[in-house]
Amino acid sequence: MRLKYIALGLAVATALPAAVATAQAEDGLYVPFFTYRTGPFAGSGIPIANGLSDYMTMLNERDGGIGGVKIIIDECETGYDTKKGVECYDSVKGKNPVVITPLSTGVTLQVIPKASVDKIPVLSMVRTFSFRRWESVSVDF
Repeated sequence: MRLKYIALGLAVATALPAAVATAQAEDGLYVPFFTYRTGPFAGSGIPIANGLSDYMTMLNERDGGIGGVKIIIDECETGYDTKKGVECYDSVKGKNPVVITPLSTGVTLQVIPKASVDKIPVLSMVRTFSFRRWESVSVDF
């Protein structure tokens, strides 16, 4: 379980610097988290959301953000509900996010086609993987 959190933190930390130059907001790097502190999977969603938030806060306080640019953390509660997750995506896509983190297979599979068109990287651990769904996805960095 701890390895999962470390891997997720490392993935976020390595994905963000690559996108700094292309998706930098005026006040910082906008990173929305699609969390599920409520709903059927709140037992695992709460520590994941806390860990992501704590890690980004630590980067801001300790390092001044990433590459000297502060990280703007925004949390959107999905309750592990696909419809709410898609609503979260639609509400944040206009804010120029560096990356989105659906953290749910259902939400991830619904937003990948939209994010591909919008040129927004998706960082998620999808439980089921199907080449049929992914073969048309193209994200340029």
